Amino acid sequence: MTWWNITLMVVCLVVCGLFALFGVLAIASAKSSIKAYREDERNWKAFGSRGVAADARIVRLGRHPQRLTKAGNYRSNQVAATDIRIAYTAADGISHEVDVRTFVDTSLLANFTPGTAISIVVSPEDSMRVAVDRNRTLLEIER
Repeated sequence: MTWWNITLMVVCLVVCGLFALFGVLAIASAKSSIKAYREDERNWKAFGSRGVAADARIVRLGRHPQRLTKAGNYRSNQVAATDIRIAYTAADGISHEVDVRTFVDTSLLANFTPGTAISIVVSPEDSMRVAVDRNRTLLEIER
């Protein structure tokens, strides 16, 4: 083999390695984003029947910077990662504003405009920990 064949092989291997590294980083980034947006559902399940039901008002709705979407729980729908800032009054009478990161069916995003009321569940231990009440607020459409 001549020196340019060896050089070309090394360059190709380096380029392939960079593509593989980029792919691994992209997958890791997507998985960590999905984990952050699933926390609301985990909180809702964790609060269970001990959580305090409350009503909240949407202050602001934002989307994930890369417009992250994934297959929903029913596999035939698409859900979008959304950042919802909500305002509510806890059982102790103190008003709070918190950000909730959750997945919302893309067909239902229009229902989450500022000023819209949604149902939440507040943690009995910490009134700043809330989750969208999936029994009273529709986040996904079963198809």
